[in-house]
Order: sequence, then C-alpha cells, then structure tokens
Amino acid sequence: PSVRISIGAPKVSTRGGGRVLRVAVRLRRLRAKGAQGVVLRLMRRGRTVATRSFAIRHARNGARTFSWRLPGGLPHGPYRAQVDATVASMGAQAGTRRAARRATVQA
Repeated sequence: PSVRISIGAPKVSTRGGGRVLRVAVRLRRLRAKGAQGVVLRLMRRGRTVATRSFAIRHARNGARTFSWRLPGGLPHGPYRAQVDATVASMGAQAGTRRAARRATVQA
C-alpha cells in the first residue's frame, strides 16, 4: 500500500481540571477506501496503566487529532505514551500499513 502515516509527538495538557493526552495522526497518499485504527497507551515502569482506542471506518487523507481525557486516579509524574496507528486499505493496492511513536510525557 502506498499510504503514508505520520504521527506527531503525544502531549499532555492540564486545562479544564483534568489531564488530556492529544496526538495528531496524518495520512497521505491514501488512494482507495480504507479504515484506520489508533491505540493510545500510557505506560509506567514498563507496564501499561491505561489504554484508549479509536476506530475510523472511512479514513481520509489529512491530519486528525485524537484526544483522551486521562483517568483521574493516575498519580502525577513521568509516563511513557505509546501511539500505534494502522490503516487497512482496499482496492487494487489493498494492504495494511502500521506506524508507532513513543514519547515521555508528564501526566
């Protein structure tokens, strides 16, 4: 498949009384119909402490920002945010493309 996936750096903001993890995922060169999935994981000391997934049935070219309000019971401190994006395309060049990005965030 010729689709290209770009994942921005995950960031945590603390406005509105809660902590929100945001990440931008950009698709380019998606020529046929496709479906997209994004999984956000928050890890600490090598263990996954929280997970959130998103499914997009009709993926399109361009950037989309995924936001996740983090659970309230998480202690403050450094976490590892992992983002996995997958695009399954149909048509003449059917296939699956995956991309991942990790970053340390203060939550």
